[in-house]
Amino acid sequence: MTARPMTDNPFRASGISQVDQVPPSPRTPAATFSPNSFHTISAAAKYLLTHRRLRLDLTQLSDAERKRAIDFLCGILFVTRGTVSVTNDHIYLMTI
Repeated sequence: MTARPMTDNPFRASGISQVDQVPPSPRTPAATFSPNSFHTISAAAKYLLTHRRLRLDLTQLSDAERKRAIDFLCGILFVTRGTVSVTNDHIYLMTI
């Protein structure tokens, strides 16, 4: 197994929009991630750990997948002392 170079953008095919890599502030835009299945949530987790700010739109997931995705990402937020806020129905802003 070979490591992927850091210049590759693994999120391009995952539905995450391009943002600048700067520390989060109230004015820093958050990338929006709209998964269509739970299997793509790991890309959101990696993005959140790297860029520290993510808007998560879970409207395309079933209720069971939505709960599973929130539980998984809230575990990451707990360990990193991050925060989550609900902006609309099934849309969350996560910040580390």
